[in-house]
Amino acid sequence: MFKCQQCNKSSRPGESPIRKVIETREYEHKPRFRETSTVRHCIDRGGMGAQIVREIIVCAGCAE
Repeated sequence: MFKCQQCNKSSRPGESPIRKVIETREYEHKPRFRETSTVRHCIDRGGMGAQIVREIIVCAGCAE
């Protein structure tokens, strides 16, 4: 059981909580490399993307 953070009602037993994203921000991900003794391989190029700042737990009725 959980308490909905939007309507403040308690959930029914066995009901799954739903996470709702409230706030995001832009974030620059750095490139990642794997280095061996002779070669440097790029695993991930990095780039711009969204990062979750704040999320709340809501019931199925509030998620719609």
